Amino acid sequence: MDIFSKILSFFMSVVLFLSGAVRGSTRDKAQNLRVVSYLVINSLSALDTLDCSHFGDLTDVILFGSLAGMNGDGEVELCDDFAAIVARIKELGEGYGLKWHLNFNLLAEHDQKTELRDAFRGKKLAQNIRAVLEEYDLDGAFFDYEFPQEWDAKLDFSIFLIALNKCLGDDYLIGAALQPWCASFLPGAVAAIDMVELMCYDNWDENGFHSTMALAKQDVKNMVKLGYKLHQIDLGLPFYARPTTKEARWYDYREYWDQIDENGLAEEEGTGLIASFNTPSLIYDKTEWAIRTGLGGVMIWHYACDVPADNDASLFGAITRAKTDLSEPER
Repeated sequence: MDIFSKILSFFMSVVLFLSGAVRGSTRDKAQNLRVVSYLVINSLSALDTLDCSHFGDLTDVILFGSLAGMNGDGEVELCDDFAAIVARIKELGEGYGLKWHLNFNLLAEHDQKTELRDAFRGKKLAQNIRAVLEEYDLDGAFFDYEFPQEWDAKLDFSIFLIALNKCLGDDYLIGAALQPWCASFLPGAVAAIDMVELMCYDNWDENGFHSTMALAKQDVKNMVKLGYKLHQIDLGLPFYARPTTKEARWYDYREYWDQIDENGLAEEEGTGLIASFNTPSLIYDKTEWAIRTGLGGVMIWHYACDVPADNDASLFGAITRAKTDLSEPER
């Protein structure tokens, strides 16, 4: 890194710190760092095939997939086996002290503006979401908002978040997976979100590297400009790769971990495409930066992409090492 880059990085860190970082020692920040992972139910052939060896690395789990949705009448729609799925997953995670959150699927981009408008502006949907959280002993309601981008659609979603926050109070958390380009909501809605799962992936630098440190820092800076506080933000960490040429292809780390070079690159057999991964060292560095900067946590997309915990190349292991190293007493 040249001297200009070092100065710029230091300046950005100061700006971010003054924009809402958690005050306190590095040790306190490390010990309090959230480690949040999406658990994509649809990616599992069966619940009992789930590798639970990383539950000890986590603080929060977001249950994601075709589990819960909503309709224009303000009703929550749960999948047929919802109760059994949630019960079994929580049983597998028993004893780890995890918080369990449920992602409520929104509608497709072209439907959401019209079909959910009345639901977003009423009270019934918020009340029904609370009822689901209560019945299944869950800790938070989460949403993945990327579209639609029109101002009136964002206004509707803002009104909904404000109403949901009032309905849930301090009993439950509200979370949203966001990127700066889709995160401009009313100030009251921004404040209503307890956990921002910042999607710092599916982006490339000028050399084709996927989800770099520089891009992650810029995403955080842009979220702060939109009014989000650092303690709200969980820095997204991809446990998968994308091609350097940006094709619509995704590669799980667990399938390539022993083929990745020191730059995080691996070749896909048969196509010649070069996949760009976040290596354990980069995951460590991002976690360390998140701690020192005062972010609320880190977020993983997604749980099933890592190698088992007894593998020294585990990405979850890199996160835990960073937390442990920075939790040591300061001298």
